[in-house]
Amino acid sequence: MRSTALLAVSFLALTGCVADYSVPEATTQTDGGAIRGVIHGGQQAVQGSHVYVFAVGTGGYGGQSTSLLTNVPGVTTADTTTFSGQTIYYVTSGPSAGGGQFNITGDYTCTAGTQVYLYATSGSSDGGTDTNNGIGMMAPLGNCPASGSLADQVPYVTINEVSTIATAYALAGFAIDSTHISSSGTALAQTGVANAMANALNVLNVSAGTARTSTAATGSVGTVPSAAMYTLANILAACINTATSASTNCTTLLGAATSTGVTSGTKPTETATAAINIAHYPGANISTLYSLTSSSAPFASALSSQPNDFVLGVTYLGGGLNEAGSMAMDAAGNVWLGNQGGKSLSKFSPLGVVLSGSTGLTGGGIGTPWSVGIDQSGNVWGVNIAATAAPTSNFFKFSNAGVAISDTAGYTGGGLNNPNNMAVDASGNVWAANYLKAGGGLAEFSNAGVAISTSAGYTGGGMKGSLGLGIDGAGAVWTPNYDGSSLSKFTNAGVAVSSTSGYTGGGISGPDTLAIDSSGNVWLGNTGNNSLSKFSNKGVAISSSAGFTGGGLNDPSVVGVDGDGNVLVANYVSNGNISKFTNAGVAISGSTGYKGSGVLSPWTMAIDGSGNVWVSNYDSNTLTQMLGLAAPVITPVVAGLSTTLTSDGSSKLGTRP
Repeated sequence: MRSTALLAVSFLALTGCVADYSVPEATTQTDGGAIRGVIHGGQQAVQGSHVYVFAVGTGGYGGQSTSLLTNVPGVTTADTTTFSGQTIYYVTSGPSAGGGQFNITGDYTCTAGTQVYLYATSGSSDGGTDTNNGIGMMAPLGNCPASGSLADQVPYVTINEVSTIATAYALAGFAIDSTHISSSGTALAQTGVANAMANALNVLNVSAGTARTSTAATGSVGTVPSAAMYTLANILAACINTATSASTNCTTLLGAATSTGVTSGTKPTETATAAINIAHYPGANISTLYSLTSSSAPFASALSSQPNDFVLGVTYLGGGLNEAGSMAMDAAGNVWLGNQGGKSLSKFSPLGVVLSGSTGLTGGGIGTPWSVGIDQSGNVWGVNIAATAAPTSNFFKFSNAGVAISDTAGYTGGGLNNPNNMAVDASGNVWAANYLKAGGGLAEFSNAGVAISTSAGYTGGGMKGSLGLGIDGAGAVWTPNYDGSSLSKFTNAGVAVSSTSGYTGGGISGPDTLAIDSSGNVWLGNTGNNSLSKFSNKGVAISSSAGFTGGGLNDPSVVGVDGDGNVLVANYVSNGNISKFTNAGVAISGSTGYKGSGVLSPWTMAIDGSGNVWVSNYDSNTLTQMLGLAAPVITPVVAGLSTTLTSDGSSKLGTRP
């Protein structure tokens, strides 16, 4: 949806757009408690700003946010905006009590379970003599509780540039602009929105309007990128603390933070949408944006030099992380990792809360977990190169609560022999590819752990040193051949479709990872020439003989597809990075990729239902969450596969929930 033309954010400028400000179907609907706060531009009060109360919409991606403020005591015509036949209320920040104060006295309808934020627009930060229509700021209020009173959980709110950055980045996956933040409304999408809003509050002290230094969630040992947040806040403040949106600082900011990251994109009309656009394209126009900061910038503790990009990465410790070499995301947004060094599983909540204890989960036959995956029931599967209690390779299985289902020997047989990657198909069967230069093979097991393939496995198709594994909408199993520089394809019955040489061309060179998009196309990361290859579901190369290059590609270790079909790649090098490409193979990230805060040696990666990109830093035993870097995607991966097989391999893989 990021390619959709940016819609105007000023209500006065929205004339002619189709809006639906209806409240979502309610389970509990109660008048909310009072919300008090202050609006600041840097350290200066903003007077005369219009403050709206919104819930994230459920009418589809790119849809309207839902206006919640239904009445204001003593309201005058100036306190409403007539929009698409509806009266949208707001309160105005005033000059009293030091200036910038606002008070929403419970005159809003809050539906339990919806995610609520404040939006303030226009006003003056110079004592009220001028009006700057370029001012736009947001603050997260969070999940509407059953009581319906947000005042119970957020008694005081500071709306400023820091709160705007936290909200913009956390909700970027659902936002087109500051008043168009919405999802499809499905249960999976609502989970993603709830997790996203919670992430905003995890990095922000909403009462003080300051970035936290460590994450707020109990049990979460996370380092917040506060210096980067303050730098971005200073960039917004350069416009907000001027008299008019026609100021040089405002025109520079709004011209650099377009809807596409390039000059041909739509320019935002205010700073909150500019922040959302920067979150979408955090590598664009870095020098121009950073030039807006100065020695007199209002927020101290900012970055002391221009960064590589404006990615916000929260880095977590604990949970038994020890050479984590594989990762999977479940439907709740929990992150699962297989620790090769610790012979264990780690589990983190969407807020980085450790759910696996200090040493990780053990037992069930875990040896050297090389790959993990989630089945339709939320159970966690993994495959070992070598098992703990037996000399052979094996599968292991845990419940989503972290209880071992397989025994100490795990599940063996089926031709397992040095398996490197696994995947779950639409029937719940699990597959593994064996890394053997002499040909290898595929192993298939039922969801009960019973071998379906014979002791020889499924062979042929050009398999030679196979490392990755993926399953498409037709049930076909794909694997890249690192030693053969080719791609193999099998039916879901284990019959080779590709020839004895596999599929070649398209720039394939030492591929060791793949991902499949919604059209059934196969994407491969090539370590031999630092490129991406793309093949149709028929095995025909779409990329050129050089592959797709640029974007900071450097020793790609894992490939993923987000909800917009964009392709993201983790590059395992010292001080590594993340590359991002369109589905047409055009680099979105710059020549150095995205580094953000805390990304060191990313060995594996996963995209969650909130649009965050998670990477495990193999050498430092840390986990980094890159806020809003991708479009939300259906999780777990198998949830994108229908039990009704398609003829062309298409599915809901790499689509939004």
